[in-house]
Amino acid sequence: MGRATYFRAFGTKAGLLREYNRRLAIDARRRLGESPPRNIREALEHVRQAIVAAWADPSPAHAGMLAEVLATMPSANPHAVHPELLQLVTELVRGGVDTGEIRGDLPVDLAAELAVISLSVPIGYSMSHEGVDTDYLSRTLLGVWLDGAVR
Repeated sequence: MGRATYFRAFGTKAGLLREYNRRLAIDARRRLGESPPRNIREALEHVRQAIVAAWADPSPAHAGMLAEVLATMPSANPHAVHPELLQLVTELVRGGVDTGEIRGDLPVDLAAELAVISLSVPIGYSMSHEGVDTDYLSRTLLGVWLDGAVR
């Protein structure tokens, strides 16, 4: 793709990352549809697996793009590069609160943001730390979040 076409399509590297993450969210929704979860743990596990699969073997250019976007992203909106993922997780958390699986003492949007952070931080961490088992780290962090959120 030429430079002009790239900037017309995505605008910035953050725009390209957002498109990548939009497709990741579509994959997570597909996984949820193919194997309907019985509870919030299973639902978020589908999302976690989609994230890990999407970032399992990034090219050096892909990893560099992520690092650059993360370094320049405004801290006021850490979810700007994955709004569809945040929307999906918010729906899942809201459902968990509605069924009583998840504590309702936090605002749903805040609980969902914390869940997305637990799901996505291992990706950035593994990009800057060699030898990290991203699957294990993401499973562990999601478990920590769930242990605090589930009744």
